[in-house]
Amino acid sequence: LPGANPVNLLEEKDPHSRVFVSTYPTMMNLIDQTDADGRRIFGPGFFDLIVIDEAHRSIYQRYGAIFDYFDSLLVGLTATPKDEVDRNTYRRFELEDGVPTDVYSLDEAV
Repeated sequence: LPGANPVNLLEEKDPHSRVFVSTYPTMMNLIDQTDADGRRIFGPGFFDLIVIDEAHRSIYQRYGAIFDYFDSLLVGLTATPKDEVDRNTYRRFELEDGVPTDVYSLDEAV
């Protein structure tokens, strides 16, 4: 996004910014933060798009709550997708088991 200055949510929590950068633990802490009027700073509809690096970690309940809470498009990035019965990255992103949206080899990435 031209002219958009990313905000690191560890340092600043300006709800008027357009691009935010955060870690899983920081996002978990932000879900329940409220403003002076008691309203959540980042409500369920606040983000339009969430890009998740290491998306295979989102299958664990601890971080999965982030994606259950926010009503946004999700893009998950991972080099190690899981399709175990109780920890299924594909299912988390509403995909057929073993069939990612896109895939490329390490050689293609380099």
